Amino acid sequence: MRLRLTILVGVLMVFAAIYLVRAERKAVAQPASPPQAAPGCTVPKNWGPFKATYDGVLIFEDSSGTLRLLSQNACYEGTTKVALEIHRN
Repeated sequence: MRLRLTILVGVLMVFAAIYLVRAERKAVAQPASPPQAAPGCTVPKNWGPFKATYDGVLIFEDSSGTLRLLSQNACYEGTTKVALEIHRN
């Protein structure tokens, strides 16, 4: 039962992060022209492999099960700032 609750909380946090990233994107005015440089992100190896993407959010999972959500907008800005980090016990 506790495992199910933990999984449910994790899933809800992922959807909440996606909602927040989408809301942030809508709130920020988008530039009229596309970026001049090609987008690209360099993430630390300890973030683990890329697991999924959903509506502009990149998801990485490391060996301990920690999920890191990164907005694709960060790739255009040249930063690798994590939007949300979910740790597992």
